[in-house]
Amino acid sequence: MSRSAVSVVLHPLAQNPALGAGPLAWSQAFWHAQLPGFHAPEWRDFYQQAAMADYSRWDFAAADSALIFLAVVAHEVIGAIALTSFDELEAYRHLRPWFAAFIIKPALRGHGYGTQILALMERQARSYGIQTVYLWTEDAMDFYRKNAYSEHAKLSVGGRTRTIFEKTLGRT
Repeated sequence: MSRSAVSVVLHPLAQNPALGAGPLAWSQAFWHAQLPGFHAPEWRDFYQQAAMADYSRWDFAAADSALIFLAVVAHEVIGAIALTSFDELEAYRHLRPWFAAFIIKPALRGHGYGTQILALMERQARSYGIQTVYLWTEDAMDFYRKNAYSEHAKLSVGGRTRTIFEKTLGRT
């Protein structure tokens, strides 16, 4: 059986915050190398906030909600993805919610897990009554297009181009 045929399950970080250590470390290593102005303490704070959040519902009115879901295969954390009401792109704070901090264990990238995790996160968002989500990327445009995301905008940040995508999820 191929790796991508293995079932991925999403678990709220709040169920076992210690399991977030791997995805946090992968995120810090990846984004430290990729993003100018990266601040590791902000990422730790982001994970700590999400570890204490209420995952039973989505608060549409909150300006700083963050839920992180851990992607698990056979009791192993292989990735993480967040649902947030904000993003650091000031000009686009009116858009919400966002999928953010999407990371897969480096050794497992390119095996189809990203598509599974994204589909599960979309299902989770729909269960909260969310109909449209946004995200941005600098280098995974083809991946998001393949998963039916549409380009919303492009912007230059520090000499780098970020593409903002959106997807209408519809109702559950």
